[in-house]
Amino acid sequence: MTRKVIRSILSGDLNPLTPDRATRDENYDPRYLGYFESFGQGLFFEAHEALEALWLPQRQGTNGPFYKGLIQLAGAFVHWQKNRPEPAVALFGLARANLRKYPATPIRG
Repeated sequence: MTRKVIRSILSGDLNPLTPDRATRDENYDPRYLGYFESFGQGLFFEAHEALEALWLPQRQGTNGPFYKGLIQLAGAFVHWQKNRPEPAVALFGLARANLRKYPATPIRG
């Protein structure tokens, strides 16, 4: 996913889903979906950027720690890709602490 595509997702101009998935997932924020799209492609920095735009205005809200945990998870993989295991392990721990507060059910982004 290129930076141009990420900017389109962040601005809300682009839904990263194919039409058949779009119907099923239309209630999700495109930035939330962009996170998983990028994450699934191993584009962890882009995943972090996509979700951070959604998290920042909501960081004190109910889903704030959930989004923060997902961002930390992506950040951990960025460090892992760059062969920096110590910061990666630290972020994995922070992500786990934030994400374990939530049930294994989808949160509407």
